[in-house]
Amino acid sequence: MSERIPLYVSVVALAAIAALGAVAYASLTGNPLVEDRLNTTVANSENLLSVVGWATTKVRPDESVITLGVEIREKTPEEALRKAGEVSTNVIETIKSLGVSEEFIKTTGYSIYPQYQYYRDGSPPTIVGYIAQHTIEVRVRDPALIGKVLDSAIDAGANRVYGIMFQLSQEARKELTNRLIQEAVEDAYSKAEAAIAPAGMSIKGIKSIEISDVSAPMPIVMAAEKAVETPIMQGLTSYTVSVRVVFIIG
Repeated sequence: MSERIPLYVSVVALAAIAALGAVAYASLTGNPLVEDRLNTTVANSENLLSVVGWATTKVRPDESVITLGVEIREKTPEEALRKAGEVSTNVIETIKSLGVSEEFIKTTGYSIYPQYQYYRDGSPPTIVGYIAQHTIEVRVRDPALIGKVLDSAIDAGANRVYGIMFQLSQEARKELTNRLIQEAVEDAYSKAEAAIAPAGMSIKGIKSIEISDVSAPMPIVMAAEKAVETPIMQGLTSYTVSVRVVFIIG
């Protein structure tokens, strides 16, 4: 005949089991790893839609960057450097006299290297002189000055014109980029609405926005020769901004 378990023992056992369950629940809910997994599960349960929006426009650049050079060849490095310095100074002063501010003129390159004479009989090459080079960058805001800067700089001794880059100034670019970002987000929103409307869904919010901007100013390469006044046409430059928007839908 089986023995009966006293009632108070059964009550104590049930209480112990309940206490252990409470401890286990507390340890799980207080565990960061478990909470992260729970949160991830909740986040993954969202209906998400990723859309790329675009905005583009063509604008006339308000700034031109002209890159000029002075190259001098002499028998000694001292003489090459001296003459290159004199010519570069003359070029810079001439450009400033046209009304270009000194803050828009800067030296971007300075070098000197030997010039060698090579022989067909296999003899070692010998140094026959030295070449000094200065590179000057000029930013011009007035389109009417571009041709004058080029021609005057060449008259003053610049014998290299590496090119012209048309671009927006920092201030104008910032204003334009902000406007295009807004238009690109609106484009993404319009695409998202069109995509989910047939399914009877709507946009509940935005989970993330990723922005990228692209501009493509084209350089013009020119020869270093004198003209009555070099004609320069700026044309229009395309600027494009794209955004990737992740929408919460439902």
